[in-house]
Amino acid sequence: MPERYIYTYARGRFGFSILVARQSYDNDCHLVYATLGSNPDAMRKESELFLAHKFKELGAAFKIEEDIGDELVELKNNFELLLEGKPSKVIEFDFVYGTDFQKSVWKEINSVQWGNTTTYKRIATKVGRPRASRAVANACGTNPLPILIPCHRVLGSKGSLGGYKWGTQMKIKLLEIEGSAQFEKEATTTFQSLPK
Repeated sequence: MPERYIYTYARGRFGFSILVARQSYDNDCHLVYATLGSNPDAMRKESELFLAHKFKELGAAFKIEEDIGDELVELKNNFELLLEGKPSKVIEFDFVYGTDFQKSVWKEINSVQWGNTTTYKRIATKVGRPRASRAVANACGTNPLPILIPCHRVLGSKGSLGGYKWGTQMKIKLLEIEGSAQFEKEATTTFQSLPK
């Protein structure tokens, strides 16, 4: 029996997002994929093709349907807070694809708190591969849950912005909005040090 995935759209200051969640047998929904963009129809098609490719690689059967029963309302509302540049409640998520290394990078990035940044090198060190900064950057580029897994908070070693799958202007906007949050003592770089 194929796993059931449902999707919905979220909207906020940073544009549209399509959210795909895995629905468990007890009807819990965990976010597994999100993408950002401005054209919902194109995003849906892109998401379906991407996930079909990933599940084919995994040899797994799946079925994606639109959320017509409002099963994703809470998840959508919380993600829309993120799209508005505001902290949200905890959003449950799962990684349904990715290498062990990528998953370890994403988990480590998820621990970078609102208002803080880190570096590719620091993430590489924390996952036990101190010379793998470039591989960490590549893992950021394949992040299945943008904004929720905050790859935008990862910078180059000397405070350089680095890349971002949805463009450096989006990365700057996200960092500037989060920059008004309280900074923790362990912050490696504050947002105020970013170029305007």
